[in-house]
Amino acid sequence: MIHPIDGVASLAAEGSADDLRPMGPITAGMSSDTRDDYGPLLATVYDSLAWAYSAGAIGACKRWGVAHLQPGSSVLFAGAGSATEVVDPVRGGVHCDIVDRSAAMLSRARKRLQRCGLEHQATMYETDLRFFEPGRTYDAVVAHFFLNVFDMTTMLAMMERMQGLLRPKGLLIVGDFAMGHQFLQMLYHDLPMHLFSRWTDSALHEIHDVAAAAQTHGFRLTAHRFFRWGRLGPPWFGSWVFER
Repeated sequence: MIHPIDGVASLAAEGSADDLRPMGPITAGMSSDTRDDYGPLLATVYDSLAWAYSAGAIGACKRWGVAHLQPGSSVLFAGAGSATEVVDPVRGGVHCDIVDRSAAMLSRARKRLQRCGLEHQATMYETDLRFFEPGRTYDAVVAHFFLNVFDMTTMLAMMERMQGLLRPKGLLIVGDFAMGHQFLQMLYHDLPMHLFSRWTDSALHEIHDVAAAAQTHGFRLTAHRFFRWGRLGPPWFGSWVFER
């Protein structure tokens, strides 16, 4: 079952519409841009690549971030991909909406939640966050390694967009690369960025200063933690919790 918005619908998974069971609704069509830059192949290997690239640090960032979500709260996951970090919050009673423009990624998210018996406890929207109009605000917005696909100007605009989707005192939880200027750190950040920019429409940019960007929008930092590559390597990943 597909629940279209504005009369435009597209499948968010492989197969026909009869093969789909909505997690709440699987909704599409807020944007006229129907490109899926990831596709089935990259969507299938993405999580494994992230684990190998960061030696588990990306996953640790995500787990630490969602641990700040409260049962019963309403949360928007921006660019959540295959939703690896959504399962535990949903099990804990968090009401989750997932926004991603990749149908292939949302298909994997749907299957992941189905395997856990949670397919009806999250709502998925296949759209660009810039066109997402839920008609309500959230207790928290989670953006794990989502802002890193944008250049500085667009990243700031996306952060402002997420701020508008938050209730007063709502939380913005961000996982991303930690700010730094060491040559090896920048090389580590830039290599996959250049590769992904050739496959997807990810922008080329320097490492974002997430904390400084949030402060320009009036967010207050309430918690943060840095994560080391393989637990013993350099602390090149970070997770931040901001309050609106």
